[in-house]
Amino acid sequence: MRQRGRITARLTVACLVMMWGCAEKSPSASPTPLPAQSIANVSYGNNVLQVMDVRLPAGRGATTGVVVFIHGGGWEGGDKAVFTTADLEKFTARGYATVNMNYRLSTIQFSLCKCVRSAVHSLQGRGRS
Repeated sequence: MRQRGRITARLTVACLVMMWGCAEKSPSASPTPLPAQSIANVSYGNNVLQVMDVRLPAGRGATTGVVVFIHGGGWEGGDKAVFTTADLEKFTARGYATVNMNYRLSTIQFSLCKCVRSAVHSLQGRGRS
């Protein structure tokens, strides 16, 4: 049952696409497209496990989609390392930004929801920088 839950969680997360703006240069800036960028272990909370890896595609703009990867593990284990660079690159190659996040591990399921909300809010605040 636990294995089935992990597989279901991975498939569900891999299909989760959230839309919001990524960093875009001001209108007065050069029209040169932004280069691809990878940022590892961006903190989004007070817990040491609340970190995410962000991959931004080349040429991103205000309408760039974001795919959020959340590892399985039943809230009690697991790590973002379960998703490989190749997994993430499948989406960035198609123009999506990817977020591969860790979260606080707990036996209380709502903890994950709070971590996901914190990560999304953190990204929204950084989207213009």
